Amino acid sequence: LGFAIPINDVYAMVKDIMENGYVTDKAYLGITGGSVTQQLQMQYNLPVSSGVYVYSIEQNGAAAKSGLQAGDIITKLDDKDITSMTDLMIAKKPCKAGDTVKMTVNRSGSETTLDFTFGTQPKEETQQQQDATTSATNNSGNYYYYGGNPFSR
Repeated sequence: LGFAIPINDVYAMVKDIMENGYVTDKAYLGITGGSVTQQLQMQYNLPVSSGVYVYSIEQNGAAAKSGLQAGDIITKLDDKDITSMTDLMIAKKPCKAGDTVKMTVNRSGSETTLDFTFGTQPKEETQQQQDATTSATNNSGNYYYYGGNPFSR
């Protein structure tokens, strides 16, 4: 298999990395979220069985500025159905910081549409993601969850 990407995309990314140490225009949500499953829906009496549950939002981040709230369940980004965190990451991949999309959320059983404007991923967040990827690779896939009920308000 071979993969090709446009050289202009690579050039812009390389230039960004050389000047700033990371890619600066990467779309950023500013949330902590997780996939909703049927099991979680039944266990926590959630109004939908799929989507991305928003555990928390960054203060003054893109999510807060766009009106997203902790407890919302993201179900659509523009015309793409969001059934999991993977779907959300794939749907936001072509977006850049500053782009605005229609985001459909389930808020306490009611569907709401927001104009969501992506923020810029902070440099320290980029480094944390790189460290987490390295750690996960070095730990051979051993992941741990510490905490109580993420769905309680």
